[in-house]
Amino acid sequence: LMSLLNWPLFAVMYGTGSWGMLALQWLLTVSTYAVLLWLQGSNWPDSVGIFLSLSGLEAVFLAIASLDGPLVAKSIRPDWLPVRLLHYAVAGVALLQFGAIHYTDKIVSIGPTYLLYI
Repeated sequence: LMSLLNWPLFAVMYGTGSWGMLALQWLLTVSTYAVLLWLQGSNWPDSVGIFLSLSGLEAVFLAIASLDGPLVAKSIRPDWLPVRLLHYAVAGVALLQFGAIHYTDKIVSIGPTYLLYI
């Protein structure tokens, strides 16, 4: 399922996708977040904050990751910007997605809360 959801990002990273594919990727991921938040119900006091945080971080993640894609890298990535720095930046965003957003105090089952965290 995750491979299908991430297909647009894979296309950009492989060099066959364009900027429109990144928008599709963001929309698919944010839609998945919305469904998981909806399935969880009212158990989260700040569902809107969680959704906005995840959506914003996803946009930053995709923007940075796309700079490593062949088509995008040739068109806008500066020559002085090393790929390794992009990888560190993407890792930093992933750490924020896992560590800075308060999903819950404890996870008691493999449900929407756990799936959203992963």
